Amino acid sequence: MNKGKLFEEILKPANCPNPYPLYSQLRATPVSKQEDDTYVVSTYREIISLLHDPRISSDLRKSNRGSGELAKKIESGNREPGFIFRDPPEHDRLRRLVMSEFTPERVEGMHDRVTRLVNELLDAKKSDHGQLDIVDDFAHPLPVDVISEMLGVPAEDRPRFEVWVHC
Repeated sequence: MNKGKLFEEILKPANCPNPYPLYSQLRATPVSKQEDDTYVVSTYREIISLLHDPRISSDLRKSNRGSGELAKKIESGNREPGFIFRDPPEHDRLRRLVMSEFTPERVEGMHDRVTRLVNELLDAKKSDHGQLDIVDDFAHPLPVDVISEMLGVPAEDRPRFEVWVHC
C-alpha cells in the first residue's frame, strides 16, 4: 500500500476494531511523507528524536504549517497560541502553572462531582433511544467539564473554553 495513503487508512472508522496490521505496515517505514506533504513518524525512537530536536517547533508561527487559520489569528494579534503550540521554555512555564492545579488531593476531591457529570452525560442520552457516541457525547465533554471546573472557568464561559480546547 502507498505509504501516503496508509495513515489515511488507519484513520478510517472501519479499521478501528483492528488497526494493528496497518500499524505494523506503518512501522516498516518509520518516517513517511504523505500526499499532503506532511510526515507521519511511527516509531518511538524517531518520535523521541524529534521531540528533542531544537530545529522542530510546536509554534505555528515558526512553522511551514503556519499558514493555517490558527496561525493567521495568532499573527494578527487576535489570539495567543495555547501552551501546546509553544516551545520551551514558555511551554514548560505554562504547563507547570496549569499542572499546579491538578494535585492528587484536588483530583480526589473531584470524585463525587465527576460521578455526577458522568451520570448527567449518560442520562442526557437516555432520551436519544439509548444512542451514545462515546467520543462526542462522553469522552470529549467529560474532561472538558472537569478541567474547566478545576481551573475555575465560570459556567457561562464554558462554550468559549470548549472552542479553546480545539486550538
